[in-house]
Amino acid sequence: MRPFAELTSRGQVRRLRHLAQAALADYGLEHAQLQLLLHGDNTTFRVDIPQAPKGVDTDSPYVSNRFLLRVHRPNYLSAGAVASELTWLKDLRREAGLTVPEAVSTPQGQLLTSATAPGVPEPRICTLMRWLPGQFCDTQLHYIEAIGRLMAQLHQYAAGWLAPDGFTRPCWDWNGLFGTGAGYSTHGDRVWELTPLPYRELFQKVGDRVRAVMDQLGTAPEDFGLIHADLHLGNILFFGRQPCPIDFADCGFSYWGYDMAILLSYYSQDPDLPLYREALFNGYAQVRPLPRHQLDHLETFMAARYVPEMLWAINRAQDHPVYRQKLAPWLKQVGASAQYFLDAQSRVTGKKRSTTRDTPPRHVRPRVTDETLAAARKVPFWQSLCPHLTLSANPFLHLDPPYAIGAIEGDQAMRQIVDEGYFYLPSVIPAEEISPLAKGVSAVVEAGFPAPFALVYDEVWRLLARLTHVLAPILGADYVALPDFWLWHVDRHTETSGWVPHRDYETERDVLRPDGRPTLMTVWIPFSDATPLNSCIYVLPNHLDPNYPDNLRPYTVPQHALQAIRALPAPAGSVLGWNQYLLHWGSSSSTWATQPRISIGIYFQSGDVDPYELPVIDLQAPLSLNDRLGIIGHMIVKYNYMYGYPNAITQLSAHYDHMYQTLAMYRRNRPSPLSKR
Repeated sequence: MRPFAELTSRGQVRRLRHLAQAALADYGLEHAQLQLLLHGDNTTFRVDIPQAPKGVDTDSPYVSNRFLLRVHRPNYLSAGAVASELTWLKDLRREAGLTVPEAVSTPQGQLLTSATAPGVPEPRICTLMRWLPGQFCDTQLHYIEAIGRLMAQLHQYAAGWLAPDGFTRPCWDWNGLFGTGAGYSTHGDRVWELTPLPYRELFQKVGDRVRAVMDQLGTAPEDFGLIHADLHLGNILFFGRQPCPIDFADCGFSYWGYDMAILLSYYSQDPDLPLYREALFNGYAQVRPLPRHQLDHLETFMAARYVPEMLWAINRAQDHPVYRQKLAPWLKQVGASAQYFLDAQSRVTGKKRSTTRDTPPRHVRPRVTDETLAAARKVPFWQSLCPHLTLSANPFLHLDPPYAIGAIEGDQAMRQIVDEGYFYLPSVIPAEEISPLAKGVSAVVEAGFPAPFALVYDEVWRLLARLTHVLAPILGADYVALPDFWLWHVDRHTETSGWVPHRDYETERDVLRPDGRPTLMTVWIPFSDATPLNSCIYVLPNHLDPNYPDNLRPYTVPQHALQAIRALPAPAGSVLGWNQYLLHWGSSSSTWATQPRISIGIYFQSGDVDPYELPVIDLQAPLSLNDRLGIIGHMIVKYNYMYGYPNAITQLSAHYDHMYQTLAMYRRNRPSPLSKR
C-alpha cells in the first residue's frame, strides 16, 4: 500500500473518510452521511442525520440534524489538549453566553474518540461538534468592528476565568512560536532544519525581534491569557447579525494584542490596513480598554503571526500535498513581508510609533464634536444642515394625496407577496420628491451622523404617510407604522454593503393570515437608484426557499437554490415590500458604482392585530423633534452592534432611547395601544 504522505490530496481524504466513519460509530452515528469540508491542517466533514428532524433547535442556535466531525492531525496536540479546548468552549457557551461550537459526547460520556483506518499510519483524535448555521462575511469595516467587539468579549471572559486542574493548551510565547513549538509542532528544531537557508536566517532575525519584545512585555495576567489565536474572517460565522467564532483548534495562552495582530496580519500589505486597524480598535474599545502598551508593538506581533505560519507550512509540506505545491510561492511572499518588517524596524530610531493614524484616514466619516451634538438637540441645527428640507411640529399637516398606483399593479403586488413573499412596484414616488431626500441623507452622513438621523425631516414622514394605496390592500385600511426603521447610505468607501442575508422575523407570533397576506411586513424604498453595482436588494422567494417555512433559522442559500435568487434593481422612488419570513440581503458596493445606494426600510403592521412592538406610530399625529430623536436613538442602540458608532453618537442615542422607552412604557399601559385610522 502506498505510503499516506505520498498520496494525492484526494487519496488521503479517501482513507480519512474510512477513519471518520469509524469515529462516527463511536458516537452511535454509523449510518450518518459524510461530506468533506476541508482537508487542511485538520480534516473536517459535515455530518448529516437524514432521519432526524430538520431545523434549528428552539432553545439553541444549533442545527438539530447536522454536525461537524474534525479529524485531528497526528503527532501534535495530545488528547488532554484537545479535551481542554472543548472545556473552554463549554464555559464560553454556558458561562459567558457566547455562541460557539459545542462538543458532542459519545454514549460513554467522552468528549473525543480515537479512530484508525487501513492506510492511515497512526490513530487520529476525532471530535464531533454541533453545527452552527451562518455565513462568512467579507472585508468590510462594520464587520471588522463587530469582530473587535467579539474579540474583546472573549478576552474579557478569559481575563477572569480560572482554568481547571489538568487544563493544557499551547503557549504562544517566543518558545511556542519560534522555539520548540516552531511550525505548530513538537519538534521545532527539525522545522528550522527544513527551512531553506536564506529564509531561515531571515525568519530567525524576525524571531529575535519578537523575543526582545515579548521579554520586555512579560506575561502578567492582565496582559496575557487564553486567546482564540486564529480569529480571522474565515473563522467567524455571522448568524443573522451576530458574529460567532468557530475553529478554536489553535486556542492558547498569549498576549491580547497578539490576538488582534493575527486578524490584521492578513492585511499587512493592504493599503487599507489603517482603516481595518481603526475599525478593530473601535469595536474592541466598546467592550474593554485597549491593551495600548502591547499595540505599540503591533507590527512585531503581526510578524510573529505570518513567520510562524510559514514555518507551519514548511512542516506540513512534508506530508500534505497541497502545502507542498504552494510552498515555493508562499515562501517568496512571506520572505518579502519579513524583510519589509525588518527594514521598517531598522528605520525606527526610538520614536514611539502611534497605534492609530496621525491624520484621519480617507473615506472615514468625520467625528462629530461635542458642540455639534449639543446643537443637534435643537431644530435650527437640522434646518441649517439641509435648508431644502423642513422640520415642523407636525409633518402630516396639509398632506398631498396618496401616491397613485394602477389597479393592475396593485393587484399584482398583492398576489406576488402572497405567492412569493415580496412585491416590487417601480417608480411610485416622483423624482422631484425623492431626490431631495437622497441629498438630505448624504448631508447628514457627511456631517458625521448615521444615516437614520435623516428621520428628523418632515419629508421622510410625509412620504411614509402617503403609501396608503400600496399598503391598505395588503394590511388593511387601519395599518400602522412600527418604530423599527433604518436608513442606509451604502458606498464603496464607508458603509460598503447592505445587511447580510437574514429574515426580519423577530417574533414568536404568526405574521401571515390564512390566505397568505402578511400582518407584519417590511417596506423598503430607494432614495437613489439601487443597482447590482451599488447594492440592490437580493431575495430568495419564499416558494423557492428550501428552508421555508419549517426551518427559518438558517440564513444561507443551499447550492441547489442559488439559481432561484433574484436581484431587485430599483430606480429611486420604487416601493418594495416583503413578509418577515423572506430571506433577503443587500449586496456589496462595487468600485464601479457611480453613486451611493440611499434607502429606507420600515415595518408596517395590520391594525386589527395586537401590536408587534410599542409604541406604534400614528402617521397623522404631531411628531416633535424629541419624538423623532427618540425613535432614531432607539434604532441606533438596537443596531449599533453592526456599526460600532463613536461613543459620542451612542451616548446621544442612548439619551433619546431612554425617552423613547419611557414613552413605550406609557403606551403599554394604555387600554387601546393602536392608533386606528
